[in-house]
Amino acid sequence: MIALDQAIPLLTATLSTVLPSPAPEAQGPSKQGGQVVAVFQLGGSKRAISRDDIALNLARRHRNSQGGKETIEHLINVLLVEKAARKAGLMPTGEEVRTKIRGYETALRQNKMNLDEVLAGQRMTRSRFTEEMALSIAATRLASKVLKISPDKVTEKHTALWTREARNKVQVETDTRNLAAGVLARVGKFGEVTSLDVGRVLFTKVPKNTLRETINRMVFERCVKHEAARLEIRLSPADLNLQYAKRKKAFEVSGRNQGIPYEQWLEAFGSNKQKELESTALQTTLLHGKLVKRRYPSEFLDQRLAENRDVMLRRHGARRAISTIFIRATTKPNKILRRNFKAALKHIQEIRTAIVGKKKRSFTTMAKIATDDPSTKQSGGKLGWQHGDYIDGAKGRRAPDEVLKAAFSMKVGDVSQPIKTDRGYYLVWMSGIEPEPSKSVIRKRMLSEMADRYNRELYNAAKIKYKIK
Repeated sequence: MIALDQAIPLLTATLSTVLPSPAPEAQGPSKQGGQVVAVFQLGGSKRAISRDDIALNLARRHRNSQGGKETIEHLINVLLVEKAARKAGLMPTGEEVRTKIRGYETALRQNKMNLDEVLAGQRMTRSRFTEEMALSIAATRLASKVLKISPDKVTEKHTALWTREARNKVQVETDTRNLAAGVLARVGKFGEVTSLDVGRVLFTKVPKNTLRETINRMVFERCVKHEAARLEIRLSPADLNLQYAKRKKAFEVSGRNQGIPYEQWLEAFGSNKQKELESTALQTTLLHGKLVKRRYPSEFLDQRLAENRDVMLRRHGARRAISTIFIRATTKPNKILRRNFKAALKHIQEIRTAIVGKKKRSFTTMAKIATDDPSTKQSGGKLGWQHGDYIDGAKGRRAPDEVLKAAFSMKVGDVSQPIKTDRGYYLVWMSGIEPEPSKSVIRKRMLSEMADRYNRELYNAAKIKYKIK
């Protein structure tokens, strides 16, 4: 019988190192690809997003990430294992695989665990796990035969050694310029690794929040496309080329390029200008911009500014560059939150004295030492440019209202008195005031707010329901 301390590591290793499909050409119809993982409303009817829809999206976005590259490499290894094992007659029988799995199940049950629940946590079915187990056994047998050691003594290092030797004997092509569309690797005559293969693996590995974000993005793209078609909004070649030029310019001035031309940077990630022009992301950005401008024309924005000038200027007028020091407080101190409001006030007053008193300690330095806000600690308390007011959907990403109210009554260089909020006390340092923006800048900022509101309307109307465990 397999002990739990052996079963769990073996199960984890199998799930993380053997991929959820055999060689692509031997794969056949996906056992999970058509599984619906989300439904939403669009144009009065229910639409669905399948597992493979997400897989392809993940592959496009992440194939050049570290995780994507590792997945491609591993899929190449799987092709080598399966072909070599079949040729050598070392693939296990169905009964051999079932026996191995029963051993895991027994160990798990003894510890009140269930294999199907464990697999569900990995977004994997039992049939897919069975395929993986067969490949794991085959890899062990191949290493055992070549290295002339007993199968029960084969370790991950042994299978890695066999894989390296096997790869040295075949030509592996991973330059997508030399491959057909949708193919990310060709392994000699053994087969190909496709975007769908890679995406299916990434689906089982990325965090749940990444899957939800992917679903949200896909729903948004489909909603935008649907609305644009309904309103007969189309993109011209000039539109696409202008947007490409904007991205290129943004890349070149961002400092990310390190002297590398934009086209060369794209090529390094398996793309080029034509692929970018055809990309869903670029086209969605353009269509969305046209939809927002159609819905909120300049005349509408000007009228809104005239009718609600004070409100609009607080939200979109001259901003303040502020930094803060935050001292957390609670009415009932505990081991985590040790200060009540009285103690927090005393502490932040001491910090302020150190900054404005005889010692003249730097606000930035004191923020790095003392602030209880982890998101600004490393930057020395910097919150950046802030408006005096924000729409409800943006408040969670901005300074508290009490802080903003104080900041907009301060002069450059001022350090505020302690400001009480329901979470503790703040000190505010005013480091800059923006010149009064032009009407066109205010209009652009207003349009951005309207775009956020429009996006929420699209999401709310879609009524997304997730079916991911």
